[in-house]
Amino acid sequence: RYGDDGGKDTLEQYQMKLEQAADTFEVLQLFVEGHNEEFQLLLSRQPSHVTSIDLLHHAVLTLLVICEDTDIIESMLDEEICLAQQIFSFLAESCYGPCIENQIAIATKLDAVVAVRNVLKLTLPMERNDWSESEINRFMLMIKLKLAAMQLIFACFEGHTNEDDVVTILKGKLEPTLLSQLEITLERMARRRIAHL
Repeated sequence: RYGDDGGKDTLEQYQMKLEQAADTFEVLQLFVEGHNEEFQLLLSRQPSHVTSIDLLHHAVLTLLVICEDTDIIESMLDEEICLAQQIFSFLAESCYGPCIENQIAIATKLDAVVAVRNVLKLTLPMERNDWSESEINRFMLMIKLKLAAMQLIFACFEGHTNEDDVVTILKGKLEPTLLSQLEITLERMARRRIAHL
């Protein structure tokens, strides 16, 4: 990651690179917005070139590194959380339409579901009245990360039936309790927010 020794980046350099990476994934996401299947398919192969770069594959690999397990996710820098959230959003946008080829690649071959599962397993602290502003901001970043992970799962389900291979594979990789647990948490938070208004 970063450090003071040798060829490693300082914390500030590392944070700047994370922000630049998030910006890059945002541009890629904008490239495929509007469910343009032709552009969505260009993410994994570029037929007019001699060699292709599978951007979906590289995005998922990056996600798997930064969301390797819940301990790593809990200790993420804010910029790492924002990068992971942006990658989830980019991958989801690459599936909408639906773009079946990208859905199948992300849900089955690329195994982005591992990163989704790790994010959804993360237990968030109970909201307290004495939180500092930085604790509240961190909590909200984690909520947004969980929502982006769920958005990717929903994007992979779009246009598929229960008998579909993609649905069967996704259901086999995600524990149903994770999805229902997040839904309950979000409902509880919404009720508290409404009560405070």
